[in-house]
Amino acid sequence: MSNIIISLIIGTLSLHFFTLTYRMTSINRAVFNIPISIFEASIPNVYFVLLDEKDNIYFDKDKLNNLLTYYFNNSISRYCYSYHMELYYYNPDDESICLSYNCTAVEVKISAQVFLNYQYSRTARFYIQDNRNGN
Repeated sequence: MSNIIISLIIGTLSLHFFTLTYRMTSINRAVFNIPISIFEASIPNVYFVLLDEKDNIYFDKDKLNNLLTYYFNNSISRYCYSYHMELYYYNPDDESICLSYNCTAVEVKISAQVFLNYQYSRTARFYIQDNRNGN
């Protein structure tokens, strides 16, 4: 009788750990594989790239927030009970906080309640870089 109880406990724990790791890897995959087109679509003055006016290239904060919210609602909402997204804009040269509207780098932080009270948190950084010269 005790073997059956121990087997049921081990089976239940194994199922819960599998569920936990499945959800965590799914959220992790969604955070680190954000489509680059989301960030490209949030740059309002893309035609300035062709004119070599680098000062006019920045992330539109409202558009980026809306696009990322839509993406995370569709990608990770089924793997967690609730999640919270925070965007921190910074200057990529010295990593100081960007207080202006023309920010060229963003840090995306996702915190999710995965299982019971377990909080899962990941951060990814993205910035605008000129790749035309192979740099």
